[in-house]
Amino acid sequence: MHILLRDLSANGTQSTGTTHLLPDSQGTIYTEVVNVTQNPNTNQLANEGELALRQPEDDADLKSRARDLVKKSTKELLHRLTVEYGMSWSGIAYAIGISVQSIRKWRQGSSINNENQLALAKVVAALDILGEAKIEDPASWLELPILEGYSLRHLNLLRGKQYGHLLDLAYSYRDPQEILHSINPNWETEFRLEHEVFIADDGLPAIRRRKPHDEP
Repeated sequence: MHILLRDLSANGTQSTGTTHLLPDSQGTIYTEVVNVTQNPNTNQLANEGELALRQPEDDADLKSRARDLVKKSTKELLHRLTVEYGMSWSGIAYAIGISVQSIRKWRQGSSINNENQLALAKVVAALDILGEAKIEDPASWLELPILEGYSLRHLNLLRGKQYGHLLDLAYSYRDPQEILHSINPNWETEFRLEHEVFIADDGLPAIRRRKPHDEP
């Protein structure tokens, strides 16, 4: 076990030491001791300390929950997603990367492999955490674009197993533009929608082609 030390203390603040277990990409567990800055006047964690303290835990929490949920039956997991959260069959299929027909077979009692069972458990875990993050309707939120005017949805992050990015958005840890840039530096051109919905003079919604960035 390796000890990673990080000191985020600054002048005019008082520091509190907190220890966390964090997995690396190979699954090795590290202990991170974080001295988080705390402003005595506002009693709020400094932004950089809050991110260092909480964001890695959220990703680890999702995986930990999924390990518990994977023990549930496939029908129970599907019931939670569709009945409790109102997620569509097509949305579940897209998030896992399988066909709607496969889900229909699971509902009828067909066997599911371990990989898909774990993927299904991770989707349930993600919606559980999104609900705790005060997302009122997690299933609908997943269908929303990460940034208005661009095609990438929160659901795309779930399918791509980008749990850290997804939870950053849910908890507002990072700006959407920053996350899109980390996914693809050319996001402004590649994810930009060519058309937009607007309210016409008659008061009804209509569709028009978006203006280029350099056009007034």
